Amino acid sequence: MIITNKTLRFQGMRKDQSFTIYPCLPTDEVFLIQSKTRIGRVDLKEKKIYLSKAHSNGSYGHDLNGLRGAKFFDLTDEQLEALTNGRDEMSGHTSPDRTVLLVG
Repeated sequence: MIITNKTLRFQGMRKDQSFTIYPCLPTDEVFLIQSKTRIGRVDLKEKKIYLSKAHSNGSYGHDLNGLRGAKFFDLTDEQLEALTNGRDEMSGHTSPDRTVLLVG
């Protein structure tokens, strides 16, 4: 399993944010990402990401509910590749990725 950081910006965000991609196996089709103010669930099979709205005290799993303002975005093949790049490496350390992925 790996933990990696990606710099992402989604539609409606003013600035890029560093998101942690939580440990997942290369075979997992769903995994979580989280920044200081947002949480998201990436579904590789549906090619979608479900993203919470920003919460100043942090976002948690229940914030992915649409009733709490979560939105979904369709992902292109290039965006999916950028999000999953490096998952085949089974290292256990954090590795920063300085590329910015714009979604939405």
